[in-house]
Amino acid sequence: MDNIIELLRPTYSEEGKRLVVQARTLLSHSEKDLSVNTHYDELFRITHTLKGNSAMFEQPEVASISKRLEFIFDSLRKGIINLSAEIIEVTYLCLSQIEVLIDSTGALSSNQWKNQRFLISKLDAIVESKKKAIEIPLDINPKRIKRLSSAFLSIQGFFTGTLTTGIRPGYKNSLASRL
Repeated sequence: MDNIIELLRPTYSEEGKRLVVQARTLLSHSEKDLSVNTHYDELFRITHTLKGNSAMFEQPEVASISKRLEFIFDSLRKGIINLSAEIIEVTYLCLSQIEVLIDSTGALSSNQWKNQRFLISKLDAIVESKKKAIEIPLDINPKRIKRLSSAFLSIQGFFTGTLTTGIRPGYKNSLASRL
């Protein structure tokens, strides 16, 4: 298996660099108009591919960055969050780091580790702030819950044939037999 991985490493490197260039191009188009974007799906796909490929080629540093970017672009494409200058800036930095790491086969240098920790902390901060932004506190009146649950039980009973109040004998059975 190790021989196959080593034979495919140049292809992985070429594909990774091609994906980074493609992501930069899409990001530059996104940068022009933050309010409208049709590139989120493609950016999500690119980061997803980078994550999977880097995991297969045992590059956890690339996978770690790509995983976080993937979450951010997934949230963007679902409309949960909006693109910001901070996301664009951090993404450019991450793409540069990924490009460097794709070619590295050994241990990271001290500068690469510093960059890696910095980028992971920036991505984690973005992810955490966005997670908090999408948590919606539920403020539902208990009486409303009781009405909704009663209505649900009535509907459920009607369709399953277990509802006995207010329905003529025979009607319930004939309706239930048709379902």
